[in-house]
Amino acid sequence: MKTVIPNLEIAMAVYGGERGGYLEQQLETLFAQMNQDWTLLVRDDASPDRTLDILREWRARYPNRIIIIDEDCPSQLGVCGNFSRILETSRAPHVMLCDHDDLWYPDKVERAVAAMQRLEAKFGTQTPLLSHTDLRPVDGNLNVIGPSFWGLFGFSPKRWRSFGSVCLNAIVTGPSAIINQALIKKAGKIPPEAVYQDRWFEMTATAFGHIDARNEISMDYRRHTANASAATPSKTEMLLRILKNPVAWRQGYWQRREPQVALSRAFLERFRIELTDELSAAAEAVVMFRQLGFWQRRHAVIKHKLYYSSPLYTLAFLVIA
Repeated sequence: MKTVIPNLEIAMAVYGGERGGYLEQQLETLFAQMNQDWTLLVRDDASPDRTLDILREWRARYPNRIIIIDEDCPSQLGVCGNFSRILETSRAPHVMLCDHDDLWYPDKVERAVAAMQRLEAKFGTQTPLLSHTDLRPVDGNLNVIGPSFWGLFGFSPKRWRSFGSVCLNAIVTGPSAIINQALIKKAGKIPPEAVYQDRWFEMTATAFGHIDARNEISMDYRRHTANASAATPSKTEMLLRILKNPVAWRQGYWQRREPQVALSRAFLERFRIELTDELSAAAEAVVMFRQLGFWQRRHAVIKHKLYYSSPLYTLAFLVIA
């Protein structure tokens, strides 16, 4: 019997999905999508709660729509490892990344697929492509934190982002993104240094393909005590910290940036021979930034366009770094 390849797969990595009923709430939004032409690829990262049982219950309701990866031999792979394992099984031309604790708006899938089709019509299906949107940040109880996640960090989709800026400051939020198979294949296995899968895909698409930032909100993005994004300060919070104690901020800056440095180093190790001299130099500048002298650091920021999503924060970086 010939295997039918779906037009779209939704890749959901889960850990601790029973908490707060988040997993079931998200599944409800998926199966309420206007576009139902997709298959859910889901993997539980050896949760200690009823996550796997919940997934089995939903699969019984939608037997041809949900595929549980590694159901009989779950092991804990971490965030990147979990997504990598799911994407190894992916065959659809397009894949949407999904966290278990968010809430998707009903037209999210429909609009994402249309955006990817426009990108592929322009750049071709063999080009690594990523399209992403803004999100509305909410807390664990769905109280609105702000009208726009991009607004919190001063990001404008109209502002061009260099590869250097992506190395320094990731802006793509995974659950808002749709990617194509060309990007999945180019990215390969996500290294543990990436910390989060969206950073690796953003760097790969920037270096070898194209990224489309759509100025629309496609989902409610939970920021609660159990997910890493809750600890991410907004642009205003960060600037207040800098002004309050610039010396302490400078001393701790590269400790906080070490994940991005490690990611840039891993990216160079994987793709160095394929990168242009310009892209290699930008990644090297991020990796070596701490070892540079005062004026060398400022020269590197300008030469390699190591800019933040907020112009004001970039200015603060130039003054204090």
